[in-house]
Amino acid sequence: MNPVPRFKTQQGISLLETMIAVLVLAIGLLGVAGLQTMNLKNSQSAHQRTMAVMLAGSMAERIRANAWIWRGPASMSWRKPAIPLVSAVRFRMSNEHNG
Repeated sequence: MNPVPRFKTQQGISLLETMIAVLVLAIGLLGVAGLQTMNLKNSQSAHQRTMAVMLAGSMAERIRANAWIWRGPASMSWRKPAIPLVSAVRFRMSNEHNG
């Protein structure tokens, strides 16, 4: 009686399996690189929008504070104390020297 031939069990991985794994990994890394590029672009855009909003708010505050300049000095009253800081300091300094 002849013994039944046994097949060798596979040990390790073949070259084709390795190449497919490397290809899948490369495609995944390209996707991650693309996402990182888009993230950087969107981050810069968001930063620029934030700066624009902050500058617009600052300009609106300055316009509101100095509205009396555009209306003229005759429109100033005690109910609207929107005197700029520089004018207030000059007024105090001139009063200190005069009296």
